[in-house]
Amino acid sequence: MFPYELYGNGAKVLEIGCGMGTMAMNWARNGAQVTAVDLNPVSIRETQRRFSLLGLNASSRLMDGNALALPTSTSTTCTAGESCTTHPICSGHSPR
Repeated sequence: MFPYELYGNGAKVLEIGCGMGTMAMNWARNGAQVTAVDLNPVSIRETQRRFSLLGLNASSRLMDGNALALPTSTSTTCTAGESCTTHPICSGHSPR
């Protein structure tokens, strides 16, 4: 299991390829500032629905992980779905 508790207290997390938002939900539950992105509009809708139902302060955005339109200050920890690859926006940050 992923150590979500290590990413709380305001840590900034960018999840590229968030799917249904399960991992993003767990980071947000532990106090991380989460930005979740995906190409699939259904994934984004369901992720935002999950955040809303649980009262989580996190955002989900419909965008291509290979062409992110986010400032580099968006994250300190980056994930790319199950593959855990790095992304240029995460340069200088800890890939997970």
